[in-house]
Amino acid sequence: MAHLNKGEKKVEYNLTVAQHPVLANVSILEKQNLTISVNLTPYDITYEIISENLIHMSVKSKNRDRHVNAYISSCPDGKIVCIHGSQYLVCDLERKEKKNKKSIDAALPDQITPPMPSVVVRISVQVGDFVVKGQSIIVVSAMKMETTLCAPFDGTVVKINCAVNDKVAPGWILAEIKKKGDSHQ
Repeated sequence: MAHLNKGEKKVEYNLTVAQHPVLANVSILEKQNLTISVNLTPYDITYEIISENLIHMSVKSKNRDRHVNAYISSCPDGKIVCIHGSQYLVCDLERKEKKNKKSIDAALPDQITPPMPSVVVRISVQVGDFVVKGQSIIVVSAMKMETTLCAPFDGTVVKINCAVNDKVAPGWILAEIKKKGDSHQ
């Protein structure tokens, strides 16, 4: 197997392939030539990109040479790789975790507003209070259910636009928070 020279790139991937965890170390030796170690088994690979979805590879491992065509397509969960008629779903675990975290964060509104017409039952902070992301700011009640409206980010409460027992509606900004590190707002 080839050895890395100074300045060559090395990347480690934590993948799932066909729902099995796979540790892959990739060493880029030169253009279109790399060494991949999959679960500690090394492979020397020379490849040619035929089209956007087709890669032709020459794979050498333990004195065995193989030529492989890999058909690749994208899907929401990663890449589908088809080799010799078998399909494998390949996912980067770190990107998947980041994507899941981003989708959770994206679900949090940037402003403190009720999800439906409600009545304010509790205000948990005062103007000037420092709050952290996820901290309870205001509790509203609608149809006998309470909903806690939380801070969307770390910051300082600069204004409260409601009082207990106020009837409020979606889109109304009930509290304003100056984001930590934000010099204007």
